[in-house]
Amino acid sequence: MGHAAVPFQSVVHELLPRRAHDASRSAVFQAMASTSLSSGVEESSSLTTGVSEEWDRTSGLVKSEVSVDTALSCGRGLEGALEFNSDLLKVGSVARMSRRLELVMEAFGVDLIAVLPLMPCDELARVLSRFSDTSRSFPHEQCIDGQVFAQVSCMPGASAVEYHGAHILYAGLRICVDALALWLYGHGASPGEVVALLLHRSVGMVVGALGVLRADGAYLPLDPKWPSSRRAFMVRTAASTLLVTQAPCLTGHDCSCGGAVFLDDAQRHVVGISSRIAHRATPGHIAYVIYTSGSTGQPKGVEVPHVGVVNLMHGARERGYPPNPTRYGVSANFVFDAFHFGVFACMCSLGGTCVLIIDSTALASIDKSTVGLMCVD
Repeated sequence: MGHAAVPFQSVVHELLPRRAHDASRSAVFQAMASTSLSSGVEESSSLTTGVSEEWDRTSGLVKSEVSVDTALSCGRGLEGALEFNSDLLKVGSVARMSRRLELVMEAFGVDLIAVLPLMPCDELARVLSRFSDTSRSFPHEQCIDGQVFAQVSCMPGASAVEYHGAHILYAGLRICVDALALWLYGHGASPGEVVALLLHRSVGMVVGALGVLRADGAYLPLDPKWPSSRRAFMVRTAASTLLVTQAPCLTGHDCSCGGAVFLDDAQRHVVGISSRIAHRATPGHIAYVIYTSGSTGQPKGVEVPHVGVVNLMHGARERGYPPNPTRYGVSANFVFDAFHFGVFACMCSLGGTCVLIIDSTALASIDKSTVGLMCVD
């Protein structure tokens, strides 16, 4: 900042930076470092390390968010001070920054710049070892649908899913899911096969998703309110060959799938098909495909395997999420990953009732003393 040809005032005048909403912050830079040489000290002087001292001084005024001022003198070696804005930075953060700077200065002149230590040994061990110690045991040999149906034997008469006055018990859910799975299985569903789900918000959403998983397939959720061109793009790029839908959803939908079934008619289509399915999907197979918004270009499909969902649900339960209520509200859209985590975490990990909320505007009318919220848009 001491460049005579370009004074700081000229830089500010030329740049004319627009200040953020917080006018107390520097308009051009937030961190500053300066150094000076006392008289009699040559620039080639070597550095020696000594004992650092900690001291506090509250000036009430700082020129930048953080600044480091150092001076090299003949008698005392390198001295410095670190000044910071206590409204923006915590004392602990600045203390860690100070220890790292001290470590670098101690090694400077001894080690090559490329191998200078940037963290004290205890902090480095904490970052590399403790923070990365995420290995946990979980039921990695199970698939999502297997975990859901484990609840049927435990609580067949309990309500599994509710939506706008309609509900289905765990035992009834098993029957409906098996019926759809048998139709899909008979039409070529197999591990890795993508089945599109074009469904209005209803209990049928959960039946459709579990039916595809039960048939070893992977489901692709579609929103009936989306433009038909976007739905067609997703079906095409996901190579979906089968479609599960409801009659009102087909209006304006260009069905390019090889086969389609109305969810309510699945029971009629299973006549003559074996009542048992040999489960061939493994935890490593795809469970569902979620597409990104496409705000930065074309939407991209993300394949989510069974094992990833089971791991997430187990980790959430291990950390006490969600809390205790036996009824859990899910308000997220069907095409968002949060919907599927909410439904499966409720039914697989907790054996509770999944309450599908119409939309986020209906949250205000939910009795939160009886319904716990799993996820919100």
